[in-house]
Amino acid sequence: KYAAQEALDAKAEPSLTCPVACVLGPRGQHLHEVWFTTLAQLPPKFRSIVWVKRGNYVMVDLAKQLTDKIGGEITMVLLAAQVKQLKQAGGWPTQYAN
Repeated sequence: KYAAQEALDAKAEPSLTCPVACVLGPRGQHLHEVWFTTLAQLPPKFRSIVWVKRGNYVMVDLAKQLTDKIGGEITMVLLAAQVKQLKQAGGWPTQYAN
């Protein structure tokens, strides 16, 4: 219950250690290939709540590098309203500005 509320109501604030990334596709075992690093893992508390598919935008915590191949952990799946809010606030990365 609380994980669902956290996943849906969290405020998106990208930083250098937790930037926005575009999902290129799933790779199995709750791993997803993202734009700037090879793989990012979806934490267990969000696995049954949110689904990540190709083209979604996520925030990846680069400080939580798990192995050589897994470059970070997905901390937030950005919903359409959160993407719109980031674009209006000027916090949207320029490489995704289309």
